[in-house]
Amino acid sequence: MNEVTVLVEGYLKTRGSSGYEECSSAVLVESGYKRILCDPGTDYDLLMKGLKKADKNPEKIAYIFLTHHHIDHCYLMARFPDARVIDSKQMYDYRIVSEHNGKMPGEDLEIVLTPGHTKDHSSLMVPTKKGVYAIAGDVFYWIADVDQKTDRRSLLQKEDYVAENKRELRKSRKKLLKVADFIIPGHGKMFEV
Repeated sequence: MNEVTVLVEGYLKTRGSSGYEECSSAVLVESGYKRILCDPGTDYDLLMKGLKKADKNPEKIAYIFLTHHHIDHCYLMARFPDARVIDSKQMYDYRIVSEHNGKMPGEDLEIVLTPGHTKDHSSLMVPTKKGVYAIAGDVFYWIADVDQKTDRRSLLQKEDYVAENKRELRKSRKKLLKVADFIIPGHGKMFEV
């Protein structure tokens, strides 16, 4: 059965007028004999600490799944040169590109299109003994020190100031809230639906 481990709880901290300090949530999915690292983020030390705490060898990562291509989610993917990279539509195996048709190759993990934050955003649905986890990327995220309200109304009305399409984002949020038992946001704490 699949297992989900949050290696890095994503953070997004404002730095006054100089911008942000940010790193996405990094999540390890173990499915059969495969290890999938979702959104490796930007904080190498925290990522390695999370892998060490989970007693997982970074060299055994078979796939990197990217919810989207914002740098705070994908910056560290080059640290795993032997891993195949999967995004919303394709799998990259060195120089070979192929379609995945919404499934993680050889696994029962579904790649669901969740546009809005970006037009090519996707989420990974992971069935486990506890329920279905949605590795949601920036369909949901919070700035540090902001109350993380997770009631349905607050989640659907939550502002995303950089969303490419707010209407699509709302549809994606509804979709995930309908099918997931647990949601791992791009930045913030995992929550139960």
